[in-house]
Parts: sequence; structure tokens; C-alpha cells
Amino acid sequence: MRKCSTFLLAATIVLTSVFRAGCISSSNQNGTIPIPPSNQTLKAMVEKLHNRDSETMTINAWKVTWINAYKVRITFTAENATEHVSANETISLFSTTDNATNYLNSQVDGYQLESMSPPNDSAYARTIGHNPSIYEYWTKINEESAFSDTGYILQGYSYTGYILQADNFVMSGDVISRSIS
Repeated sequence: MRKCSTFLLAATIVLTSVFRAGCISSSNQNGTIPIPPSNQTLKAMVEKLHNRDSETMTINAWKVTWINAYKVRITFTAENATEHVSANETISLFSTTDNATNYLNSQVDGYQLESMSPPNDSAYARTIGHNPSIYEYWTKINEESAFSDTGYILQGYSYTGYILQADNFVMSGDVISRSIS
């Protein structure tokens, strides 16, 4: 009996440590947002992104994978009257705006600065309650075609890689879209 309770205690400690460290991620495929290890601000950002995207598109799939308490990956497909979109995004929440800026600056090689003015109704503003003080949106665009996972060119698709900073949040990802005729 003592060996069994010792084993259960040890197993509980190990699993608790792994969950707190973010080594096991939560994910789902039915559109609900799983609760992250401990970060409610990042959870709120994911919810606001889902709500904002739902207002302008029909979301066909929405998968959230928590990497740790400060980083989440979102994969989704959606469409509206004019286009079909597939996206793979990563959102990171840094401890300071300076840390986020340093990370952004290390990643923007090959990207083009598109904007330093946030949109009025951004997911950041919906989450935090105001527009960010620091905002940069960088893109890498290939309008002609996009590569599939196998490396083949898909005609009629456009590819946009992006990285965006809004204060201490950094979002990056790839969006593949095609027009619906």
C-alpha cells in the first residue's frame, strides 16, 4: 500500500511540474479556447482574435495549441464571399516591450515594414482596452503563388508571411489565400 501511494504522489508531482512548465500543451479542434497553463492576458487575446475573425469570415477550423504560458499557436481556415484563407500564427507575450522589440528586430530580415499605425479595432485594443504605444507590422508577400507543404507551387494562391509587434505582444505567421470566383 505504501509503494502505491508513493508512486501516485510522485506521478502527481511530475505531471504538475510538466503542466506548469508548459511541456504539455492543450489543443482542440472544435473552436473553444482551452485554458492555458497560467496566462489570462494571452488567453483573452486568443479569444478576441477568434471573435474579430468571426465577424468578417466564416471560420471552418480553429485549432489552438499552447506552447507555454507565454506562447500560443493558432491554425485556422476561414472564408468570406471573396476569399478562402488558411493561417498558421504564433502569438508571444513578452515580459517587456523592449524584449518584444528586440525579438522583432531579430526576425524582420527579408520583410518589408507596412505600417506603424495600429488598426482602430485591433485584437490588442479589444484585449487591453486601448491601442498599443509601439506598433509595427512587417510582411513578406508573394502575390503570384504559394508553396504547399510539399514544396509544389499552388497556382492562384497568394502567400503572406508577417510579423507584428503591439507593445509586448509579437504575432507572426503565414497566411495563404485564394480568391473565390
